[in-house]
Amino acid sequence: MEREVTEDEVIGAWLTNELPKNWSQIRQYLNSNIEDEYVHKLLKNPDYSDDFENRFRLELLFSFRSPLLLSIIGAKWFEMYLDESEFRKLKVINEAGWNIVSDFSGDISEVAKNIDHEKVWEKNPILSHAIKAIHEKEKRLENDKLDGKIFLVRSQDSVHTTIFEGNKTAIALFRKVYYKQNLQYNPFKVFIGFLKSKSFWQW
Repeated sequence: MEREVTEDEVIGAWLTNELPKNWSQIRQYLNSNIEDEYVHKLLKNPDYSDDFENRFRLELLFSFRSPLLLSIIGAKWFEMYLDESEFRKLKVINEAGWNIVSDFSGDISEVAKNIDHEKVWEKNPILSHAIKAIHEKEKRLENDKLDGKIFLVRSQDSVHTTIFEGNKTAIALFRKVYYKQNLQYNPFKVFIGFLKSKSFWQW
């Protein structure tokens, strides 16, 4: 089952995902007279019919995710349950070193496996930090609750579905279900955007 969602809803959910790990950067962007509570309110209780709120959330996200954000503007968005067959075929984002960890395949299964081979990523500080975060997410995962939302994109000129946000959450879940086998896969809600042409970070 799926429902069409607005770009404003996607931006709000994406910003909510980013808030814990990028709050200091977001706070630097904000005017000093804007209180923290106001920002949290705009994410916890958003009014997507309010043009000012929507613009504010867009500008916040743009302040630190501009290249990625610009690449998905104009997509047609849906919220849907991701079944297991689709989950197993996902591609990780083609940047930030994930291509290396996937043996340049982009396959989430390769990333989940290769994380255990330290020589693949040990000299890359960005990847080292990301893999530490994946292990932390594994500890927090529960059957009925993911540690953050997952956002996907598919384009007309690619047969693949690529994760553009929530890569670490998806990888942690894959490892728990298929490698550690101590968690059952249950379909979960994702946002998926359909683009006319492939972006630079897609497979």
